[in-house]
Amino acid sequence: MITQGARFTDNCGNCDGVVEGWFAQFVDHETLRWAVDRRCESCGLVIDDGGAGPAPDFVRESLLAEHGAWSLLVGKSPRAKVQSLKAFRGVCEVDLKTASMMTAQAMTSGWSGTYVEVELLASILTGAGVPIEVSPPTPHA
Repeated sequence: MITQGARFTDNCGNCDGVVEGWFAQFVDHETLRWAVDRRCESCGLVIDDGGAGPAPDFVRESLLAEHGAWSLLVGKSPRAKVQSLKAFRGVCEVDLKTASMMTAQAMTSGWSGTYVEVELLASILTGAGVPIEVSPPTPHA
């Protein structure tokens, strides 16, 4: 299973205690999914949230901040372009114009995303016979 999480703390909206939780992104049946799990140790409040599709910005940004951005470089060919457009539209749930910009980036300098997003796109593109390269985040010096 492809998954990635980031721990967080916040104030409880119920008792003002400390809430501990996780932001997560994962793949389930070739679908991008996300989740937010919170628990307040003071009052016992538990909140689970999530859904199918791209993660909300606050979840995605937390994952990128904690783990860094992965890069997807796609081979240059007409077939790769068509398959990349299809993959970006399906996985990222974007319009054709946005998918076209993402594809252009992936075919030139590489498209950056979370580990889960890049791995799902890589799996789909590899399955369609498109040559790709995946690069992990560059370590900080």
